[in-house]
Amino acid sequence: MSKKSNTVEGGTTFFISLVNFLTLVFIILKLLGKINWSWWKVLSPLWLPPVLMLGIAFVFIGLFILRAVRLNIWQTHKSNKDNKSNKFLRNNLKGDQDGKG
Repeated sequence: MSKKSNTVEGGTTFFISLVNFLTLVFIILKLLGKINWSWWKVLSPLWLPPVLMLGIAFVFIGLFILRAVRLNIWQTHKSNKDNKSNKFLRNNLKGDQDGKG
C-alpha cells in the first residue's frame, strides 16, 4: 500500500524543500565568494516560514479584534436604543396610571 499525500502536505513539503534549497544555495555561493552578502541575508530564506506564520497570526488577531469591537459597538447601540424606547414607554405608562392620559 502506498501512502498518498494530500495537497496541503505536498504543498508544505514543497515550500520547506524550497526554503532549504535556497538556503543551501546561498550558503554555497557565500562560501565560494560569488556573493558578497551578509550572513543575515544569506540565511534569510530560513526567516520566511516564521515571518509568514506571524503575519497570518497578526491578520487573524486583527480581524478578531475588529469583529469584537464592531460587535460591541452594535450591542451598545442596540441596548441604548432599547433603553430609550423602554424609558419612553415607562414615562407614557406612568402618565396613564396617574390618570393624566
